Amino acid sequence: MSALLTATVDVRRADQRLASSLPWLDSKHSQLREQLEPLRNPALFAACAELNPEHGVVHQALQLLTVRIRHLSEQITALKKQITLTIRALNSDLLKVFGVGPDSAAALLIAAGENHNRLTSEASFAALCGASPVAEPVKAIKAGRSF
Repeated sequence: MSALLTATVDVRRADQRLASSLPWLDSKHSQLREQLEPLRNPALFAACAELNPEHGVVHQALQLLTVRIRHLSEQITALKKQITLTIRALNSDLLKVFGVGPDSAAALLIAAGENHNRLTSEASFAALCGASPVAEPVKAIKAGRSF
C-alpha cells in the first residue's frame, strides 16, 4: 500500500513540475512553450515524450520527466491490480459492498487482520482503530480529579 501511495505522490509531483515549467521557458524556447501550453494530460505527456533530447537540456528534461511519469503510472496500475487480486482472494464479498473500492477494502483488511470475526459492530471497529471514547477520563472525574 505504501508503494502505491509513494508512486501516486511522485506522479502528482512530476505532473506539477511539468505543468509549472512551461510558463518559465525563456524566449529561446517560446515556440516549444506555445506548442505545449495548450495541451493537457495525456496529450502533454505524449508531446513531451516525442521531444528530442539532442535539441537541448530543456527538451531532455521534459522528455525524462515524461518517461518518469509514464513509468510511475504503470507501477500504480500494476500495484492496484495486485491489491485488487489480493482482496478478492482474501474476501471477495468486501468489494461488492457499495462504496468500498480496492483502497478502502485493503485498509479494512489491514485493520481487521486475520481475525475479522472480532468486528461485530461499528463500535468494535472504532475500538480496533483507536477511535472509540477512552474510559480513563471518566474514572478520573469519578475520583474527583480534574484535567
